[in-house]
Amino acid sequence: MEDDKEINVEALENNISAKLHCDSPVSAKCCIFRVPQVIRRQNPKAYHPDVVAIGPFHDRSSEHFRPMENVKLWYLRNLLLRKNITLKTLIHGINVIEFEKHAREFYAEPLDHLNKNDFIEMMILDGLFIIELFRKLCFSEDISINDPVFNMDCMFQYLCHDLLLLENQLPWFVLNSLHILTKDVVDCSLKRLLLVIFYSEPQLGLNSKRFIDHNTIFLDTDFDDDHDHDDKILHILDLIRISSVFKFKEDQFQQSFYGPETQLKMHPTTTLSDVASDGDSIVNIELEDRVYNNFRPPFYGLKTQFMHPATTLSEAGIVFRMDSSDRNSIMNIEFEDGVFTIPPLVIGELTESLFRNLIAFEQCYHGCSHKVTSYIVLMDNLIASQKDMNLFCEKNIITTNWRSAELDAYQFFNKLYNDTSLKEFLYDGLCYQVNEHYQVAQDKKLQRMRRELRTTAQLKRNYLTSNVTSTSLWKVTSLIAASVLLGVTIVQTVYAMKQYYYSPR
Repeated sequence: MEDDKEINVEALENNISAKLHCDSPVSAKCCIFRVPQVIRRQNPKAYHPDVVAIGPFHDRSSEHFRPMENVKLWYLRNLLLRKNITLKTLIHGINVIEFEKHAREFYAEPLDHLNKNDFIEMMILDGLFIIELFRKLCFSEDISINDPVFNMDCMFQYLCHDLLLLENQLPWFVLNSLHILTKDVVDCSLKRLLLVIFYSEPQLGLNSKRFIDHNTIFLDTDFDDDHDHDDKILHILDLIRISSVFKFKEDQFQQSFYGPETQLKMHPTTTLSDVASDGDSIVNIELEDRVYNNFRPPFYGLKTQFMHPATTLSEAGIVFRMDSSDRNSIMNIEFEDGVFTIPPLVIGELTESLFRNLIAFEQCYHGCSHKVTSYIVLMDNLIASQKDMNLFCEKNIITTNWRSAELDAYQFFNKLYNDTSLKEFLYDGLCYQVNEHYQVAQDKKLQRMRRELRTTAQLKRNYLTSNVTSTSLWKVTSLIAASVLLGVTIVQTVYAMKQYYYSPR
């Protein structure tokens, strides 16, 4: 009680009240996040930049980021000289107040440690660095022999890694606004510029040529269409995702195959060892179904096996083919008449980081469908062993070109989505088709095995019956022959004795 008297209730109330906020600490528009620790812990390096810090989430004063900070300032100076404009003119080209306020809304943190000037300076430096970098990559004649980015052969790969990290993004409108302010007449849109350069790197080529070739209006305009989320660009990583899931139709695989009470049944491979016989009778074969309950819950247990691995399906007669059209994104996996058609995928040193950050974005951004996550889960179902990976490599569905490929390539997909959730598996209809086909094939195989066993048993019975009949006949014949032989011997003996005793002397 004495302790209670020492507490100033009114002061405590005022202290807490001062900390309360009417508004949410983050904007509903936020789409750039720090990767949650539960996801990051699987592979921290996949979410952290190597050479360049973009945006407010990483300390650009760190020693290993300082060289690229100097390059950013050099790029800005060269841009101002090339365009013959002043920095003041460039700053006036944007509505600074609205620009700063709107840009902050994209980040899932208040960013109170950055004042307005520092924040706008960061947006301008980082944004123009990215734009100038890709312009140089597109128009190689603008590259200076003193450019440290292009004097190192490996630098482009490092930058690709860093620019596709969820934590290393700038709002798309920032990039687009700066691109419009500084672009030349011959420059293409920022969307086309970025995609063409990114997809010159095979292991980043998750999109289809069709996306670039057949989306001229979308790619060649500098203004975002105000459509639903999948058509509205948020940042560079989101652009990569949009192009990757291009033409992926959720309803293509979700055609109400499952009712609310439907269970997905999986049938293990049947072999001759599953068949038993007892004498002349054949024991009925009963396949033990693995039943997965609640096939469509709000959140899946991600390690559920929705279908059999590729080698098991192949043994059941299902054919795997690479989609050679080069017009579909990696998401457009098809199954028809027992044939799996899968677009090719190159797995390299950048692929894991890209997939992990795409999955992290789908996990963090509200309302974002889990298309990439669904693709990874499906591929993990199909590739459960090195044999499965070898099959996909033989069919040119997957190409691996990184050093550890031989050691753990088949585990590549399995590790990507640990500690994540899947609110809707977008290939459930496809899995249903495959499992139905597999079950029919297994039933036919089962019937064939039963017929073969019945035929074998019938032959065995016929053999035993004919063997018994032949043995009995042989015994009767032998008895008759022995009796005749004995009779002839007796007659000969009697005749010989008669001749001896009664022959004339």
